Amino acid sequence: MSRQELTGYENEPEEQFLPLPHSLYSQFYDLEMGSKQDDCHYYSDFLRQHNCRSIVELGCGTGRIIDFLTLQGFMAIGIDTSADMLRYNNSQRNAPVAEMDMRCLGFRPVLDAAIIAHNTLNLLGHKTAIISCLQAVRQSLTPGGWLIVHLFALTTELSSLPHKRIFQFSLHDTPENGKLIKESIRTYLPETDHLQLEERYKIRSFDTPALNKNNQQTLLLAAYSASEWVELIKTSGFTITSMHSAPDSQSFDSETDSTLIIAAQSQ
Repeated sequence: MSRQELTGYENEPEEQFLPLPHSLYSQFYDLEMGSKQDDCHYYSDFLRQHNCRSIVELGCGTGRIIDFLTLQGFMAIGIDTSADMLRYNNSQRNAPVAEMDMRCLGFRPVLDAAIIAHNTLNLLGHKTAIISCLQAVRQSLTPGGWLIVHLFALTTELSSLPHKRIFQFSLHDTPENGKLIKESIRTYLPETDHLQLEERYKIRSFDTPALNKNNQQTLLLAAYSASEWVELIKTSGFTITSMHSAPDSQSFDSETDSTLIIAAQSQ
């Protein structure tokens, strides 16, 4: 037997992670996404182009997108099931929000458009719940109203790697002179049509090591191909008008693009 090559990290203690509290997740979410604006400009441009005035965002989180749209002159409202997300930074919010299940919307058909951003629809997990949500959206829109949805789409490349753990990370500055290290481990589970997403959050303070902490959560996202998403949206009463891989309107490639942005009009 050949001797295994040593790395120098054999005696390092294994990292310990605590479950991620909802209140802490809203802070980490804002650190990661709060300054992002490329998608906000995409939504704003699309809504103006199609003469949309009244907007709802499903799964609005801390309100980043709807606050931007409100400042741009739109009548925007956000809904989310997380009270912690809706309460975060509430004193600085520009748009109204409501705690509501996206599968059971309490709106009359007076809305011009609905936005479902950043894989929120994937989090419903299975096709029955997704169709319930999309049909509820269609019933809340005016005739010919618009749906814009940002999805995770299963690529040909990922589908060929079942159960393989794929690692990514990002760094973000914290207000306490430190860093938030986010690690994401994605695993495709073909037997349930899910993407298992393990999110690890590490706070590292340069000034106060006592603030350092490790937290994690595991999410299950519906893992459907682009063609399956198209069929779900059409089945729910929409006509698809465009498909892109990014807010800058790049064409979509099902082989390699896992981000799918679909615009569709209610029938």
